[in-house]
Amino acid sequence: MVLCEAETGVDADGKVVVLRGVERTSTEVRPLLTYLAQPDERPSPDPCTLDGWVMPPMVLVDDAARFVYPTIPVDGCGKPLGWYDRDARPLVWDRLTYTDRVVRTR
Repeated sequence: MVLCEAETGVDADGKVVVLRGVERTSTEVRPLLTYLAQPDERPSPDPCTLDGWVMPPMVLVDDAARFVYPTIPVDGCGKPLGWYDRDARPLVWDRLTYTDRVVRTR
């Protein structure tokens, strides 16, 4: 599994630029695959909160370098399953062990 993270900043012209990119890889995929296999919940008939989330740029890669971009299972408000429990128990991709590699620096 590869999870990409970027550290951004603003240049002298006021444009947002990538200062540093990090490729985080993990071979602990079983908990992630179990999580990803869950179905989405039905849309909620009740109002949802406005707090948003951004899907982490995630790629699943096998030994033959084949890859897929997974879809995160969501609750009735369109947030990742477990979103509201994240303070007590971080979402599954935040609990994995990673090896980091800087892939771009400015």
